[in-house]
Amino acid sequence: MPLPVRAECGFDESDKNTVCGSDIWREVSSIVILAARGFDFDRRFVEITHMRLGCVYFSASPDAIDASIYTKDLAVTECAGGHGVSLSRIGAIGDGANDIPFLRVPGLALAAAPNNAQEGVKRLVASLANGTVLKSELTDGFLEFYELAKLKGLSHVFADRDGVIEWETDGAHKEHLFGVFQRMGIGQNPFVFVLTGSSYEQNLQFIEKLRIPEAARQNPAVREQPFIVLAENGAVQINVLTLDIKSFEQVLDADLLRALKTSFEGEVRRRLKDAVLPRFGLTLTEQHGDQVEKVYVPPKRTMVTVNVPKFFRDGSDYRSSPVAQEFRGAVLELMQGVAHAQDLPHELLS
Repeated sequence: MPLPVRAECGFDESDKNTVCGSDIWREVSSIVILAARGFDFDRRFVEITHMRLGCVYFSASPDAIDASIYTKDLAVTECAGGHGVSLSRIGAIGDGANDIPFLRVPGLALAAAPNNAQEGVKRLVASLANGTVLKSELTDGFLEFYELAKLKGLSHVFADRDGVIEWETDGAHKEHLFGVFQRMGIGQNPFVFVLTGSSYEQNLQFIEKLRIPEAARQNPAVREQPFIVLAENGAVQINVLTLDIKSFEQVLDADLLRALKTSFEGEVRRRLKDAVLPRFGLTLTEQHGDQVEKVYVPPKRTMVTVNVPKFFRDGSDYRSSPVAQEFRGAVLELMQGVAHAQDLPHELLS
């Protein structure tokens, strides 16, 4: 997949209807042009993102609270341009607020939410002409979506990971998913990209548990295009055969990325430890597997993420509890306060 090209472009107000579309025009000094090798720019074959550049986007899902620059709509449009695939042959499924950007990409053939999706996501999807709120939850919802994509003759689909694909527990779902990865891109089976906010390190266990490398080795379509797990909203792409990565860090606003990963992340950690965690009786942990009434801040290249604890000490689920919703709100408020204090442009996805 070619890297996107960032270019200064002299579009003026008169271009907003012919180039960007009036609903996505933003007053910015630069835009992202998503270019595939071999396309003739004299014909103005361009894909222009509808999200503002140079902005930090905040979102809260059941699992985590994120601050990101690279959003999932960019991953979808870049993959479409890079593979020469029309958006009218692509479907997307997601369950959380950080999935909203790619679910509302104009021109998608299908935008879906499993029945367990956040209420705001279900409302959005239900309002879209191409939207479908599925009857099933989690992996059953994904499989329902995948069959619908096949019926519509779609060539590619993008699926969020957590909240859409169950992978941490054993069962029949794993065999169904193995079959999807084994046959995707062959015949009428749409090619699947897993598009997640999780980091490279967090995805290694996901890839292993679902035996994706084994399925990929049996699938010529995946052997040809093995970068199918798109981590950090697509900014870090993982080759499921070799576990090598492609990183899109170089196309982001360098100054904003530096600020996000230094002063912003440092101050978020400080305020989290001093003000938020004591209020909820929680502590920080450096271990992904140690999230019992503990908060994990995973190492990431292009994002800042605060995980919601997984369990209470009695073994009950923390993330579905009322206190978890309060915790998400407190962390979002903290992040927005730090961004405001540091004069970072920001927006809440909800």
